[in-house]
Amino acid sequence: MTAGALEQALRAMVIERGWRPGTHLENRVALQLSRWGHRCEQQYQVGRYRLDFAWPSKLVGLEADGWWHRSPEGAAKDRQRDSWLRSQGWLVFRVDDEHGEVLLVEQLLRVTRYVRREDDD
Repeated sequence: MTAGALEQALRAMVIERGWRPGTHLENRVALQLSRWGHRCEQQYQVGRYRLDFAWPSKLVGLEADGWWHRSPEGAAKDRQRDSWLRSQGWLVFRVDDEHGEVLLVEQLLRVTRYVRREDDD
């Protein structure tokens, strides 16, 4: 299967599960959250910012960061953005796929454990 065909299949799975498709990484995150039974808001607006995934009742956001976020300019904008979101009471987790699928899944597990722990409180 070609890379384009794999991307189309991933996109189709995301749509089939009721999620809004986004970037490749966002689609992978949505698919994994769906597999684990997590539902959240996508592209959730907070002030002038939009979170890739959010649990608004818990003030928890999840950003799926691609290569641009690792650039000096991207990292600086993210720090400014996260600072403002924290000032509004939000906790923002960031995940990326820079180090492969296993680390991405570990990062997502950390987020979902936190969200579930908040459900128990």
